[in-house]
Amino acid sequence: MASIWQKIIDFFRRFKGKTPYMDSKRFKIWINWHKSIHVGGAVDRLYTPFNKFNNNAALIPGKEFIPGLLGLKKIISDAAKAGAKVRAYGSKWSLNNIAYTKSFLINSKQLGFYQIGIDEDSQVTDAYRSKKESLTFFQCGVGVKALNVALTNKGQALKTSGASDGQTMVGAISTGTHGSAHAVGAMTEYVKGIHLVLEGKHVFLQRESDQAVTDEFSSWLDNAVPILDDDMFNAALVSFGCFGLIHGLLIETEPIYNLELFINNYDFSEVKRAFTSLHMEGLKLPHGNELPFHFEVALNPYRIGDGEKGAFVRVYYKSAIGEVHDHALGLGDTSEHDIHTAVAETFDESTHDKLSELENDLAGTEKKNELLKVIGDAVQIALELSFKKTTTLEPKPPSAYFTSDSSTNPTSSVPISATSLELGCPLSQIEKMVDLIVQTTHEHPFAAPLALRYVKKSSATIGFTGLEDITVTLEMPGPYGHILFPKTGEGHKALFEALAASDIHHSYHWGQQLPENPQWVRQAYGDRIDQWKAKREELLGPSGIEMFSTPFTDSFLVDSVDPPMV
Repeated sequence: MASIWQKIIDFFRRFKGKTPYMDSKRFKIWINWHKSIHVGGAVDRLYTPFNKFNNNAALIPGKEFIPGLLGLKKIISDAAKAGAKVRAYGSKWSLNNIAYTKSFLINSKQLGFYQIGIDEDSQVTDAYRSKKESLTFFQCGVGVKALNVALTNKGQALKTSGASDGQTMVGAISTGTHGSAHAVGAMTEYVKGIHLVLEGKHVFLQRESDQAVTDEFSSWLDNAVPILDDDMFNAALVSFGCFGLIHGLLIETEPIYNLELFINNYDFSEVKRAFTSLHMEGLKLPHGNELPFHFEVALNPYRIGDGEKGAFVRVYYKSAIGEVHDHALGLGDTSEHDIHTAVAETFDESTHDKLSELENDLAGTEKKNELLKVIGDAVQIALELSFKKTTTLEPKPPSAYFTSDSSTNPTSSVPISATSLELGCPLSQIEKMVDLIVQTTHEHPFAAPLALRYVKKSSATIGFTGLEDITVTLEMPGPYGHILFPKTGEGHKALFEALAASDIHHSYHWGQQLPENPQWVRQAYGDRIDQWKAKREELLGPSGIEMFSTPFTDSFLVDSVDPPMV
């Protein structure tokens, strides 16, 4: 039953004639933030909804999200009439076309409403009554950085995040973005509710087994239809726009805490036991053999010999705000570049020119050895920029570490076109995976380091970190363009083919480079992809599936019904 407050809102809408304000442009060209090759293109209609009404009609205090929500509903209604596809994007960080359609594309960045904590006891279930200050609702345009600032001001923090903060929260979560908090998991794991706008309705999904808010909260969301369904929730959690437009998410945060950073440089052989087993012996970390809250390894595939120092370890120890440890190691410089920025700055035009000269002047084994040396030298410089050795443990809140000024400045731009591919692999198979990647990069060298992070199994039906109790992610960011570093694509293709021919269980990050062969979806998820599709059909029906699909998503979702390759 609608609340009295909702009835008042509906009354004013009918008699005040409030309509949502939106900007709409025809025949635009869309590209992603990284200017990735083969990403984006022409757009028939580009919408930008705002949290305001036409004629500046008054907003309801505490419900400033209403105009933006009505705007999304209007776009879907128009799309249904036009038989158009619909997609939404946030910070344009996707490195493939998962956020792109040439039909109706929505810029969500103006939908920045958030509410930290729930004041109304009637909106919170008994199980979450004591944690209502840690329940946060936000719209799809809210960025990671903006939410981090707001949470810090309220004494709260995200349980984990990705390595940087340039994404929108919804964009990051709906593709399975993660950090390396092995006991927490990906960002998906603290989501408690999903508000979806569909054709002719909007719904608020929760797990029946873990209901955080009551139906009163759904009423507050402009009378969203409440749905309690564990399987539906888990399927929609990582769905990258295929389950409808995500208007907002409800997440659980925690009281703010500190992280203490330590970085050191090693030979490959010195870190192999740690990155294959999570045993810290021999690394001489500040807390001895204790497994840190966050453990991360970056490898230079072209510097794996003893004495080459091609391995870097970054750890964070979690501590309470105000807690001081007695193991300070002296003063040091803890400033760092995120790995994507470091790689982009290192692999510049001059490095490309040097590689091109080698291609022209040398042949056979001599050329291959020189290519490996030049690329290896540049990767080493990039890793030294991103993983600056520390000699002290300085406690800071997580938002102070997982950030990058360049990634969140709307006027910034990448120095050169860039991309990245990221794999998921069970911890039990990580040694074989690293060996395969090193071998492939030596046969088909391309400009990229290899970063390993450790993630608790995802609850999302097709979360790419859901392969084993611990999934190791292996990221390889680097330049890739039509003019500069065009051979990166050849290296990616060689790696895709080597993995397809291997017996290593693997997946791919939904927001990064994906192989053209759709068989990987079936190999990675098995029957789970069928469960995901069944829940999508149950929620959307045929017309909704058509609206929220694109040729890109169809290429690996429709065709994935084929039997696995053998």
